Amino acid sequence: MNLISLSFQFMFQVKLQLIKVESKDRRRVTPTPALSLCFVSRRFQLNSSRKTKSILDSSTKTMKQKKTSFARLLSLSTKKLDQEGIIKPKGPPLLANGCAEDGDDIDNEWHHQSCIQFLTAFKKVKVRPEENLRPKFEVGKWERTKLVSRDEKFELATEVFLASIDQRSKRAAGGSACTVLAAVIADWLHNNPKSLPLQRQFDELVLKGSLEWRNLCSEENHKVKFSDKHFDLDTVLEAKVRSLTVATEKSYVGFFTMDEMPEGFDWLQGDMSFDNIWNNILCTDVSEERIYIVSWNDHFFVLKVESDAIYLLDTLGERLSEGCNHAYILKFDAETSIYRHNKDDKERSSKDLVSEGIASCKEYIKGFLSAIPIRELQQDIKSERAKEELLHRLLQIDFHYTAPACTGKTD
Repeated sequence: MNLISLSFQFMFQVKLQLIKVESKDRRRVTPTPALSLCFVSRRFQLNSSRKTKSILDSSTKTMKQKKTSFARLLSLSTKKLDQEGIIKPKGPPLLANGCAEDGDDIDNEWHHQSCIQFLTAFKKVKVRPEENLRPKFEVGKWERTKLVSRDEKFELATEVFLASIDQRSKRAAGGSACTVLAAVIADWLHNNPKSLPLQRQFDELVLKGSLEWRNLCSEENHKVKFSDKHFDLDTVLEAKVRSLTVATEKSYVGFFTMDEMPEGFDWLQGDMSFDNIWNNILCTDVSEERIYIVSWNDHFFVLKVESDAIYLLDTLGERLSEGCNHAYILKFDAETSIYRHNKDDKERSSKDLVSEGIASCKEYIKGFLSAIPIRELQQDIKSERAKEELLHRLLQIDFHYTAPACTGKTD
């Protein structure tokens, strides 16, 4: 689709007069000379983005309405910030205007917020504290950080990389697209060996995978079989969404164990336990790069296993941290470590090293992803409320070894 670009600048002038109060009863005041403030807009580029068009329309309307007071401009701008929930870090724009649609969206939101923050310096308005306007991580950049598990028992120190969107964003509209997205990402990794997607590439994978998912949802034969629109991996591969296949002889099916094994569940501790399966994965020939699609708890993500690092790629931000709406990549390498938080009776805390290096990926899956659901399942088993479907969904984890197919649809 051809985009029609239009750029312009505008200026508006505001006069402020400061009044100094000389007495408590506020009857004697000393006016100061009027102060002229001139605001010059940053350059905007118009394309098909709804947010860019919204900013442009708002700016044009502001110039035409000469009688609009400065105070009203402040309140309207601040209200728009609260409604849109724009959260951007300080510093230069994440992408330049020349980066097409995605870049314009990020850049213009940045300029919009910068203008609002500048204006609020002249009037006290109700806005969120500045520290709450900063995201935990920076989009499109590897950043070393610390993550605490939801039960606050473990702490992960590693590097994380964020896309600007995830599958649930309005642009992607891929609510239950994780299976398709995992296949699309795995295919990209096979076609780009020894590489990881950049931010724009990661965004595109989320957008394209979500589109493929919506196409599958529209097919009549899928509407009845998958009423929840959550496809299994076999269906996605048979639909040839990407030229991908699964080598069953190199794949693994494992089961998580519980802290207190209920009677009749001893088989979980055998050769098919998660720990043993993980050891087999690491003992496999490390000279080649391996791409696994992992399924657990009705969700699919990708593991890229190398000789000295493991990368976890997930398109659902909530899996990383509560409230996160970015697809992400976690790196597990020699610099990665996991600690256990300990508290004594006097509420004093300390940390013990649990694991470091690529082995931390196993502890992350156990301590961060599966720990709470499995503890809850254990309580349900004790009270005889656990259903067979729930046992399968929470205890079984599958590692599907993927490889490029000879024929099929490619990216």
